[in-house]
Amino acid sequence: MAEEVQQRLATIPPENITEPKSEIAVPAIMANSYTSSENLRSLYANLLAKSMDKTERSAHPSYVEIIKQLSSDEALLLKSTILLKESIPICSLRCQKPSNFYNTDKLALHPQNIIRAFTEGYDLLPYYIPQITLFSHDELSIMIDNLLRLKLIDHPYGQYLTAKDSYIIFYKDAFVTDIQSSLETDEASEGFELAHIMKMISPTPYGRMFYNVCVN
Repeated sequence: MAEEVQQRLATIPPENITEPKSEIAVPAIMANSYTSSENLRSLYANLLAKSMDKTERSAHPSYVEIIKQLSSDEALLLKSTILLKESIPICSLRCQKPSNFYNTDKLALHPQNIIRAFTEGYDLLPYYIPQITLFSHDELSIMIDNLLRLKLIDHPYGQYLTAKDSYIIFYKDAFVTDIQSSLETDEASEGFELAHIMKMISPTPYGRMFYNVCVN
């Protein structure tokens, strides 16, 4: 870890380098000693280096506890996507009663879209994000739940993006088609249809700061 921190301090003027705050350094070094994940080690190193920069005021002791509650894959997710940088479009994939979607915002949608209005039914996948391909859809949904629990991201109820092309990626792709095929043989789904319900995920202010200190 010491070598990684030194690498990060190389671009900081020597006069701006100071002893790290003990409330950050001690738990960060201890927590780092318990992990073999390079993805997590890099977050601890970033945090420790930022805490040694006199010009930085954003390193927070609670970030150690956040990193401790991330898996190595979740750290990789945060490092390789824009989840903590800007809002992204997502959909929940639902089996529900047939409904219509009135495109009042005049979004550009895929010809095979199955975007619908929310109605009676149940979620098959609460967070469907086909633009992130590092992990399976089920794995990614669990990660999103954890990031929500940690208050790094927010999932504002009933809100979606209004940029024209935001939801053009949601349609009957191979993954969705496979689910639809399995539903067609399930008597319990009779009278229901497969639907995408538009949603969004946004970084919280806390999540943005965590990204700037520990991830970026």
